[in-house]
Amino acid sequence: LTLAGNQNDPLLVSALENYYNDSANLAARVWARPHQLAMSVISTGKVTVNTDTANSLEISYADATWNSNNKKTSAVSWASLSTSTPFTDIQNVIEEAADDSVVITRLVMNRATWKLLVNSKEVIDRYNSQGNMAITQSGYSAYIEEDLGITIKIENGQYKLTDGGVNQKFFPDGVVSFLPEVTFGSMCFGTTAEELSSLKGDARFTVTAEGIGLSVITDGAPVKTTTSAVAIVLPSSNNFLHHLIQMI
Repeated sequence: LTLAGNQNDPLLVSALENYYNDSANLAARVWARPHQLAMSVISTGKVTVNTDTANSLEISYADATWNSNNKKTSAVSWASLSTSTPFTDIQNVIEEAADDSVVITRLVMNRATWKLLVNSKEVIDRYNSQGNMAITQSGYSAYIEEDLGITIKIENGQYKLTDGGVNQKFFPDGVVSFLPEVTFGSMCFGTTAEELSSLKGDARFTVTAEGIGLSVITDGAPVKTTTSAVAIVLPSSNNFLHHLIQMI
């Protein structure tokens, strides 16, 4: 910039700042972990810490009572499109929950499971028995939501535990989680070394609004800038045992 006489060009300065400062990208990558933990609680009832090591720790948010009372299995696999009854399966779970004074308003599943639902013979015959209507998959989904008074959330994201690792789904195939209209849980953040340093006034350390600690250290000759992002976080879910219902 100096040699080119452009040191005061705001566009060039901004472009170079973005090039050398990847805090935002790192923070976004770190935030994928809390999201993965939340989806793990909703889909499996547990989380696993340090999944890439031999010394992993499994934390369960459910007990034997939850597993027996709130975990359902469809009579016919949804993969059998001609004989499965996914609409009836969902309806039965919602009605059973209502008998226990729990009003189900949200369903969570991934796209692969959702496609089994909307492509099933039961759903197609229910809304297009004559086959003379042009109904899209999203259209069938909207009919189901209206009939059952629910919202279907499709969680189709993926993540990697390590750079170059295998893509893994946030939400597994073949699982539907039923949620009521309550605050299901929250993320509990611990204090990182970065946050402690920022509280002491060290400008090299900051904390994002989401609770992720960032450090930007510049030293050496030639100049080297090291940016890192870290978070200490686990999900908390007080309503888990009473409200989450799964169907596999």
